[in-house]
Amino acid sequence: MTPSLGHDRLLHRDVLVASLICKSAIHVGSGRDGAAVSATDLPLIRNGAGQPFIPGSSFRGILRSGLEALLRSMPQDLDVCDPLRRPRRDSREALSDPELSCSYRIGELKKAQAEKEPGETAGPGSAANRPAEDMAFELAANHSCEVCRLFGNTFLASRVWIQDLVLSKVATPYVRNGVGIDRDLRSAAKGILYDFEALPAGTEFELKIQVENAQDFELGLLLTGMELLDSGMFLLGGKRARGLGQVGVGKITMTRWKAADFFIGGEPPALDDPDLGVFRKAARKYYLEGAA
Repeated sequence: MTPSLGHDRLLHRDVLVASLICKSAIHVGSGRDGAAVSATDLPLIRNGAGQPFIPGSSFRGILRSGLEALLRSMPQDLDVCDPLRRPRRDSREALSDPELSCSYRIGELKKAQAEKEPGETAGPGSAANRPAEDMAFELAANHSCEVCRLFGNTFLASRVWIQDLVLSKVATPYVRNGVGIDRDLRSAAKGILYDFEALPAGTEFELKIQVENAQDFELGLLLTGMELLDSGMFLLGGKRARGLGQVGVGKITMTRWKAADFFIGGEPPALDDPDLGVFRKAARKYYLEGAA
């Protein structure tokens, strides 16, 4: 059975768990608004208990953008959109351009479909007799790129959820100084001294990713992204130009829940390396050879 892109069926839900280990200092900030209640100019983001954490949305954004760049660089023609790309006002870019935002392209296709439908004959299989939400989902499923089909877009809900990463080992934040550089004198500029809060190398967070109805190659893609993060190809948080944001991913375990498991009780057996190798192999075959 082909996994569903929708959420009307729970074929299986995969839960990936690992430790995220800081190889360098890391700064995931709350922005300058947080400085009003902090002794530093750029404080760390904190949860309600006052503990630093990494928002799941931040981790997800780094993972998604990194995988988009990776797939666009493959030698074969993979459709991967730029979520922020819209046609210029004076441009006549075709909707078939794979780099246009999937959300924009699907929105335009929906408009065109809505304009066409009123004149159609309402036969048994006509668009007039089909629920509007079914037609909208079909458009989104058929016209979303490889990454949007997994991470979602405006018209297609994500099948990947990442919980906020909380500290698994107590770490004491510290304050680092920064300064603006005068481009002519190549020395510290006057009046541009600031400081920011960071967590030291060795800090550990709990990472938990849930994926619904994923095919093997999609799980392999996520594992590839985590391996690239572990290798330092993706950096996390701010101040990356200063060497911050290098993180490692500890041992990954995966548990696959099927519908029956929720009635049976207990937890299905966890998979780890080399069990996860089957998903990496499926990703290599799909993205290198173009076959699922």
